[in-house]
Amino acid sequence: GNILHYSHEPIFLETEGPIEIIGPKCITLQGGMFGTYVKSAGVGKAKLTLKDTRGNETEIRFQVEKAGE
Repeated sequence: GNILHYSHEPIFLETEGPIEIIGPKCITLQGGMFGTYVKSAGVGKAKLTLKDTRGNETEIRFQVEKAGE
């Protein structure tokens, strides 16, 4: 979807796998952008899903590995 540069729309965050969101699971865009933090909660494949109120969805996939391995 097209996010407008002046949008203040809420974005809903969901995780799957060995990651966790640090902070709220619903973030309001500020000028069409936002940031969040995730932390590892183990090893393996993980996914962060971003959803807006219009049904648009974006997935970000991670491979979480233990340092030094």
